[in-house]
Amino acid sequence: MSRTKFLLSEDQLPTTWYNVVADLPKPLEPMLHPGTRQPLTPDDLAPLFPAELIAQEFSTERETDIPGAVLDVYRQWRPSPLVRARRLERALDTPARIYFKNEGVSPAGSHKPNTAVPQAYYNKQAGVTVLEEFRMAKLVVSVDEDVDPESDADLWWAMATRLQADQDLTVLTDREGFPLDPTQSTAYSPALSADGRTAKAHFDCTVPYTHRTRFHRPRFTQPSRASGG
Repeated sequence: MSRTKFLLSEDQLPTTWYNVVADLPKPLEPMLHPGTRQPLTPDDLAPLFPAELIAQEFSTERETDIPGAVLDVYRQWRPSPLVRARRLERALDTPARIYFKNEGVSPAGSHKPNTAVPQAYYNKQAGVTVLEEFRMAKLVVSVDEDVDPESDADLWWAMATRLQADQDLTVLTDREGFPLDPTQSTAYSPALSADGRTAKAHFDCTVPYTHRTRFHRPRFTQPSRASGG
């Protein structure tokens, strides 16, 4: 019987992403800023994406290492099956061999988690990076696009409905802090190695991609007041 499906084992899962730009005969035309119509720069994307994703967007390197934490998630459904489309070959009456990857085996039933998982990973790492680089920052809250980060009510809502502390809370212990903060002392916390050190926290209040269909934020409108007669 002719073989139709080709399966790899988990230990054959690729550990790098391939960038086709490195093998193009000539560079692609630059991406344009939608407002200025000028070539897009990394600084233009800084308000939207973490630094690592921006670096990959502009990279010309052939391969990028896949983080171990991302690989651990990928192993839930990858490597996905490679399928030979034999019936399509017969229907087209072609001598060519036609193959496709069956991405329907992912939790979302499509290819989308292949990029959604690393995006979530790098955004979470970016929150930790902020805590590491800015010593006066003691906590960072990551939220989805439907949450207004400048609204205290929105932030509290996100923490109440989208935070599961056993997996969404990252604590960084004994980090450089700000000496004028009275809690950042060994007298207050014996776990600190010296005064001016502190513990920091990252609250990941974003919805995991595979659960997004279960999270729909209701929109409420203020009731109108009936005019008195």
